[in-house]
Amino acid sequence: MEIIYNRKTGPLIILLLRVCLGFILIAAAVSLFQAESIPYQIVLCVTAFLGVALIIGLQIKKISFISCIVLLILAFSITPFLKIYFLFPLLIIISSLSYLLLSQIDNHPLCIRTRKRKLGVAKNKIAVVTGANRGLGFEICRQLAIKGVRVILSARNEEKGKEAAEKLKNEGLEVDFHQLDVTDKNSIHRLAEYAKEKYGKLDILINNAGILIDSSDLCTTVDIDVVRKTFETNVCGALLISQELIPLMKKSENGRIINISSRSGALSFMGKGAPAYRISKAALNALTRTLAIELKNTRITVNSMTPGLIKTTMGGEKAVRSTIQGADTVVWLAIGDNMQTGKFFSERKEIAW
Repeated sequence: MEIIYNRKTGPLIILLLRVCLGFILIAAAVSLFQAESIPYQIVLCVTAFLGVALIIGLQIKKISFISCIVLLILAFSITPFLKIYFLFPLLIIISSLSYLLLSQIDNHPLCIRTRKRKLGVAKNKIAVVTGANRGLGFEICRQLAIKGVRVILSARNEEKGKEAAEKLKNEGLEVDFHQLDVTDKNSIHRLAEYAKEKYGKLDILINNAGILIDSSDLCTTVDIDVVRKTFETNVCGALLISQELIPLMKKSENGRIINISSRSGALSFMGKGAPAYRISKAALNALTRTLAIELKNTRITVNSMTPGLIKTTMGGEKAVRSTIQGADTVVWLAIGDNMQTGKFFSERKEIAW
């Protein structure tokens, strides 16, 4: 389920939901005010705190979840105490609807702006994310923008890229769009000129654009044209855009290049199937190591990471991880305190090549 709000009325909806759930919790606490038993008094205090927390604006998702659990506990405990038997189903309905709505609006502009004010960890940083109109790239853009990064969302398809950027803007995030085909040197140069003219520097480059078009092939049968096409996007594309943007990244106080790789490309994890994809990711890892060594005496770090099997078009039906989970390590490498370079990461931990 996805709830889309009008930017003018959305904050009002959020405020009303929070206040309603908050006052319901406070009212439930007041109903226990004369209870003499210590357990009821503890529940009273916790309930009242959660109600106030919701109203004054503490973090929505965690507080709303805890609040709804407390409401369910209250439903079981105070229904016999007050002998108001319709209260049980009523509290279940209220808690379920409240959590559903509040959890869905956690990425609404009002909530995002609140988090950005609290975090401020990446203020004035500029990032380019390739292949970002959907899936993992799109979520990386969202998470970086939530942290305060100014993101240039790039995609080969201009129409789809603009739609993706507009969706994030409607969430109150600072995102620009620029068309980019990583296999076209002229397209890459235009993006570099755009970033140079508008921002004068680049802090973060996420080489996310990639293709998987040989999932059912073997080394003994794969068409060499499929291998060439895969390499052109997955390896040459990352190399070309890195070459074009590194001069701009040298103006950054702390440049980060993150190449989105895969365990399929790890020599320690190598198997059969999808040979063009596997070999291209192994080559991308080699590019990471080579660039990291060449840039050792600069302020730019270069790392590879694997997001795992995530729920995207490429991930397929067997994927179990969300794009939010997949993007976590990317964002950590992009704006975290980690200063390692030439490494391969999964779930914020270094793994073997």
